[in-house]
Amino acid sequence: MIAALASLLLQPESTPAELLPPTGQPSAITTGWTEKGELSVSWRTIPDHEGGVLEVIREGKPPSRVPAVKVQTIEEGAVRWKALAKGREEKRLWWRVVTPAGKSPWGSVYVPAKTFQGTDFLIFGDAQAKISSTSGPLFATAAQVGRFSEFSLHAGDLIDTNTSQKEWNEWLSAVKPLVRQGPLFATPGNHEYGRPGPFKGLSPLWNPLLTHPANGPKGAINTSWHMTWSGIMVASLDCMTDHKTGAAWLKSLPWKK
Repeated sequence: MIAALASLLLQPESTPAELLPPTGQPSAITTGWTEKGELSVSWRTIPDHEGGVLEVIREGKPPSRVPAVKVQTIEEGAVRWKALAKGREEKRLWWRVVTPAGKSPWGSVYVPAKTFQGTDFLIFGDAQAKISSTSGPLFATAAQVGRFSEFSLHAGDLIDTNTSQKEWNEWLSAVKPLVRQGPLFATPGNHEYGRPGPFKGLSPLWNPLLTHPANGPKGAINTSWHMTWSGIMVASLDCMTDHKTGAAWLKSLPWKK
């Protein structure tokens, strides 16, 4: 079973469905990580359709299904859903979204060790310009070359205009191969806060689409966060929020044990 799922995971992507109107099938999928070490999977369907479930396979355990909860979103003509799954340390967790209208491809995450083991991950800078034509092929190539990477980091300015659902749809389509390899972690840049732009404030699509450990300072939950992955500390500092509070929080983190 595991070998068959690995083969499915590495199959090339088809035409990006996220650039089309939402359907009953699960689309615009994102993955995240919680402070409890849970994989978060988020997807969307059209209204009046069942959200479906997250089907998971844990090594050494029979398949199981995790119910989804509805997430508030401003995505046009869409309903967003989210489910959390806990895996076993140093084991692979396989997952896919199953709705009455269809199933997503299989994805997986390697649940990290609590002690130092080392890891491979991918990091990307600004994706905002020419997301479909430039960042999309880059992400796909990185996912193939770095196929043993366990997560990806996106360092600000994922999109250009924080309220542009078209740009967010392009980014969602671009990250499809990365989503299937592990959780996405991101730090907002000035463009996620609408500078320049008419809307001042964090993009209303940030929280519905992205899930991070809820351990940041007050006023920056889900934008400032930290996590330890196989003994490596990674932290995100949202520099668009209060600098003094953010700096104090960053200094307080358990960098050394």
